Amino acid sequence: MSNLVLDAPNITMADLEGVKRALASGHISTFGPYVEEFEERLERYLGAPVVCMSSGTAALEMALRSACIGPGDKVIVPSLTFVGTVNAIHNVGATPVIVDVFPDTWCINVRKVKEVIDKDTTCIMPVHIYGNPCNMDEIKDLGLIVIEDAAEAMGSIYAGKFCGTIGDYGTISFNGNKIMTTGGGGALVCKDKDRIKDLINQCKSGIEPGYNYRMINLVASLGLAQLERIPQFIVKKWEIFRTWRENLEGVNWQKENGYSDSNRWFSACTSDRELPLVSRKVFYPLHLMPYWKQFAPKRCEVSERIYEKGYCLASSTVNDIKDIEREAKNGNT
Repeated sequence: MSNLVLDAPNITMADLEGVKRALASGHISTFGPYVEEFEERLERYLGAPVVCMSSGTAALEMALRSACIGPGDKVIVPSLTFVGTVNAIHNVGATPVIVDVFPDTWCINVRKVKEVIDKDTTCIMPVHIYGNPCNMDEIKDLGLIVIEDAAEAMGSIYAGKFCGTIGDYGTISFNGNKIMTTGGGGALVCKDKDRIKDLINQCKSGIEPGYNYRMINLVASLGLAQLERIPQFIVKKWEIFRTWRENLEGVNWQKENGYSDSNRWFSACTSDRELPLVSRKVFYPLHLMPYWKQFAPKRCEVSERIYEKGYCLASSTVNDIKDIEREAKNGNT
């Protein structure tokens, strides 16, 4: 029986102590010092203004609202992504346009994007899938509003810049399975924090329709401790990936774009044979989902093939490298 876990969070006593301090202070909801401190620390790390949010999906929706994208606007997204990407577009009344991805990087195919741009297309939402950066130079050259879905890409770098800081907006998730976690929550990277916070307050007060988008102090207190270990988490993710790559035979690994450094949130690959390993399937393509398929002008064949043959292998940073090596070798038999 394998000792590996798929994507469990890496929680230490420092994390627990941070949460205990928040509990003892009584600052567990939206009022208190921890969210502001977490934002400041994130800004120092990313080198860009940040507003903490209740989830990565909430951050996507707030980015769309801030960019005044709504009914009549089209937003281009890749088929191979978590459904939260299109849920945010739906929530603001805009129309998603679903296109295929590249077979090597699994990122949005810019050639396919160019085929569907029309007069109503205002925005593109590239997804740094499994932490792998998209080619942001090509995407920015399209002349559209760019909202980076960097939910899985905390710490990933493209051309010397952190993913999420390159487009007009960027979003990050701190869900329990991400490279660092607050249990839930996310962050919106933006150029105008005051505008974002004003929009959040308008939704809270009923001036605008919306939800409670704010992060709470209790989860921010966990984030403060987790953020300290981001560099070592990324080092461990790469050690895990290299161990899989060096010991597992007959698979095709998700490749990086030029000028990019993935955080390797998941060690992802495709295989023509079934892999008896601790793993999960890749995301189910949007264009195959009963509701969302109406928004795909063409069949996304590459996304389908990746789904049919794709694996996200056990990549939690709590795993022991020797266990990864043993599991990989077992997968060769």
